[in-house]
Amino acid sequence: KTPIIALFTMTWMHQSAPLREKSLIVASRKAWEMATEEFKERHRNRILRDEAGGTKIKAETVIEAIDRFGFMRPKRLGKGKGREEERDRDYIRYLGPLFNPTGWSQACRHNIMAISQFAEVIPVNITIVDMNYQNEECRKILEMKQRNWGHSYSKTIFHCNLRKFYYLFDEDKENYAYVVYESKVLDKELKEILSSMPWNKIIVPSEFVKDVLVDNDIKKPISVVPHVFKEYEPLPIQGLDRYTSKLKFYTINDWTPRKNLPALIRAYFETFTKSDDVVLIVKTSSWIYPRDKIAQEISRIKMDFTDAPDIVLLFGFFDDGQISYLHKIGDVFVSATHSEAWGLTGFEAMGYGNPVIQTFWGGTKDYMNYEISYPISEGVEDYLHIEPPFTPQHGDNDIWFYPDMNRFKEVMRYCYEHIDEAKERGKKAREHIRRNYSLDVISKRFREVLT
Repeated sequence: KTPIIALFTMTWMHQSAPLREKSLIVASRKAWEMATEEFKERHRNRILRDEAGGTKIKAETVIEAIDRFGFMRPKRLGKGKGREEERDRDYIRYLGPLFNPTGWSQACRHNIMAISQFAEVIPVNITIVDMNYQNEECRKILEMKQRNWGHSYSKTIFHCNLRKFYYLFDEDKENYAYVVYESKVLDKELKEILSSMPWNKIIVPSEFVKDVLVDNDIKKPISVVPHVFKEYEPLPIQGLDRYTSKLKFYTINDWTPRKNLPALIRAYFETFTKSDDVVLIVKTSSWIYPRDKIAQEISRIKMDFTDAPDIVLLFGFFDDGQISYLHKIGDVFVSATHSEAWGLTGFEAMGYGNPVIQTFWGGTKDYMNYEISYPISEGVEDYLHIEPPFTPQHGDNDIWFYPDMNRFKEVMRYCYEHIDEAKERGKKAREHIRRNYSLDVISKRFREVLT
């Protein structure tokens, strides 16, 4: 059902090197027609000849197409121990937005590194918006991609937007859907994809997501594989030195209805005044609103308070090192989110040893408890109320959680007045996260699920 690019070469030397100039790619006419106009214009003059309904072109012109989808490269293995080991090695294709500075992309990269401890991974960057983010982790994945490109694979993990890329399903292989969902009712399109296609297994990050799928009558086998915690070298952010002496509450969340940032900011203003030695650092980003729009919204909230405490807005997509810096200088992490499939930033804050005040609903229940964090379980489940221009995917009469902001204010004030006690709780959180969610631990879990 999808255009297939078949590869033929005049030599076997490309087993250990990129394709040679004399190699030829035979692509179906349909595949050529489906290529982007930019691609066709760039390579139009390199067409050699047209045979039997196919367009024949030099290998270098379609490497990027094969590289993108991870199609199989023919291999001829010789004799010897090394060759036998290579024949027996399991290759797993991993589809997802690999090179974006987002939590989703970071989760993909961490999963790839975990799986690579016991199998070879063919990373395939599948995304609607490619931001070409590069860090040391990304470079390792690019090296992995170059090393394993073209090998036959036995399994594919879809950690991408299934609604957009389900057509990459390969019925001749094992297919695993990695599903992240933050509310209780599956939207119809995703439910149809998960129900009707013959997935070997569905992988989810938390018990919450598993329960949601089961409650929505998804009958496929479902396995929970938590996220990996990884510490990054801090990369300083300019302008925060002036708040060194203040107790720093901080949050790292997108500016979306689900993240509930306006309610968090209002609760902070209602809890503290200018005389309190505090600051709230709001690190956010948005695909819809520019920074000025968000700054205006914060100013409108602040106008209701005559003696408001300090607040700092950090906007944009930050490097992993900059996020690490926030965790390093921050004192108390806060998040009043309506729901999380996991909750990466609160999870990371605990791994860095900070006390965390966060909504205790959804995936956060998997790694939070009252001994090592400050879960906010008070609140009510209710229907989603989402105003345009936000239009997230959700099911009919969908439900998420509305945390009790009065309770949130009480706990923020308590941590401010008992910061030493809060820091001790953060130390326990650090030990818990690093012991249970290391790369080695999650790698073993993936091995159990995939083998």
